[in-house]
Amino acid sequence: MKRFSLFTLFFSLLLVSTSAQECVQTTINMSSYLGEGGPAYASWSLYSQNQSLVTTGMAQFSMNDPYYEHNVCLVPGCYGILISPQNIPSNPAVFVVSIVANGQTLSPANYTVLNGQVGFSFCVPPVPVCPSAISMVQYECNQFGFEIGTASPGESVEWNFGDGNS
Repeated sequence: MKRFSLFTLFFSLLLVSTSAQECVQTTINMSSYLGEGGPAYASWSLYSQNQSLVTTGMAQFSMNDPYYEHNVCLVPGCYGILISPQNIPSNPAVFVVSIVANGQTLSPANYTVLNGQVGFSFCVPPVPVCPSAISMVQYECNQFGFEIGTASPGESVEWNFGDGNS
């Protein structure tokens, strides 16, 4: 039940709604440097914000291969991951975990080490919506403009005409 308690702590701090959207290719990366005290293996479990198990895995490390990577497609929203390494090194730089989605490294929130487990939550952002159309519009005799179709709320468009003007 300690696993559930730690996980409840993560998600009691995160209440972000998730709408039905396309999934986002997300990569769970781990690095463990055995020669410096990093663990030889780590099991992990990924949970959705409603505490449903999404997937699990086992990372194994060696002196020749200190890296582990697991790809999963996640619906935008918040998640929690619990990692149970063979040992928790005293130097955090010898066992590193990162989550990457939409080409950006997601910052873990609520990073916690408790009872031999590392746990944190993170949020996968939605896939940005690119403009669906660009059209030229004549406003007056010598005035023309460009208009775009849809874009994500809060997004901006940068025009580049290739001559240094934008």
